[in-house]
Amino acid sequence: MLGLNLQPDLDIEKMIKDTIRKTLISVLSIDKLIYLKRIKYFPTYTICEVTGDKSLSAIYMKSPKNIDYFKMTVRQIEVTGASIIEFIDYLYEIGAKEEHNCKELLNMV
Repeated sequence: MLGLNLQPDLDIEKMIKDTIRKTLISVLSIDKLIYLKRIKYFPTYTICEVTGDKSLSAIYMKSPKNIDYFKMTVRQIEVTGASIIEFIDYLYEIGAKEEHNCKELLNMV
């Protein structure tokens, strides 16, 4: 196989989820895993001036321990090695709650 050493037990999806989990723990200063499922978040979007396309610009998140929301840009998410879809899917999987009163929340941040 031309020197390729593929490990059959290497699970890329698990590695990505572990990286997302560690990132959330770090940026939200979470000291107990139970706080992961109590994360509240809401996405913000931007519109391209040239094409008019809407795209995600950031995700604001907070844990029960935090008063303020933490802004995580698309670039910061992608630096972790996860795609935006993988990141949002992980939030959904762990039971994080998406805030729906975003207009009021944006005034706070």
